[in-house]
Amino acid sequence: MSRYNQYQHLLGRKYVDGKQDCYGLLIAYAKDLHGLSLKNFARPTQFWMRKDFDLISQMVQEDRWTQQGLSVRNLQIGDALIFSINSSMANHIGVYVGNGQFLHHLYQRFSSVESLTNSWTSRLLMVVRHKDIKLEYEKVEILNLIPEHGKRTLRIDS
Repeated sequence: MSRYNQYQHLLGRKYVDGKQDCYGLLIAYAKDLHGLSLKNFARPTQFWMRKDFDLISQMVQEDRWTQQGLSVRNLQIGDALIFSINSSMANHIGVYVGNGQFLHHLYQRFSSVESLTNSWTSRLLMVVRHKDIKLEYEKVEILNLIPEHGKRTLRIDS
């Protein structure tokens, strides 16, 4: 099964504040793909406007995530990407799913996968990795990656 098929059921989810939001999507991803139960922190509406409430720092500390810096060159599947969108503090989280893409759930939109473009990396505040999310390598036969028309023109000597 491809990695895409493993998280496809998380795409297109309707936004529900405090439940099916960006952090709720991370919780579902961690549980469904890695068997990991993350704490479901209370997320008051517009929590990022409150100076006394830093939800992301609380999550990182209490759920055993470790900071990985800001380099997108060393991202691993399952890394949490923490962003600031129109705010001075962290208010959005996504999960890296490989191939320069991340799964996330923006406010009042459906959950989706997007490319990690310059627009997104300019908003990136932190990359964190959970010690219990292990990267699983997928064994792929190289010939299966070649389209049929290419296989006909490819000559393999035995």
